[in-house]
Amino acid sequence: MSTAQKAQNDRVLRLAWQSRERSPRGAREMVARVVSTEPRRADAWHALALLDLAENEHKYAVFALRQALALEPDNLDIRVAYAELLIDLLDYKGALAELKLCCQRDPQMRHPSGVRARVVIVRMQKEIKRRLQS
Repeated sequence: MSTAQKAQNDRVLRLAWQSRERSPRGAREMVARVVSTEPRRADAWHALALLDLAENEHKYAVFALRQALALEPDNLDIRVAYAELLIDLLDYKGALAELKLCCQRDPQMRHPSGVRARVVIVRMQKEIKRRLQS
């Protein structure tokens, strides 16, 4: 892929993200085109997953986040997004495993998603306690 095509894909991703509220379906189509031309681009898969989540397309979001994680397993932003999706799908065990991994990879809490992982763990614990009490 040429440098010009990569730069074009960068612009498309930015434009899609900016237009996501106005036209979520159009934004998703734009990002899907980037994924089809650059399938090894984790940020494009991540963006696609977030757009799928906005449309409650959990099945597609799971697939896209798994693709992104396969490409960038150390990306905490993607890993936390995946954990939060697992929580939405009531897969608490899987979510906790992902969140613990985030905490291990950012023990000093220097990355915003490392901090977020800890916040999500606390929220998840509270939610589970609340559900058990009702």
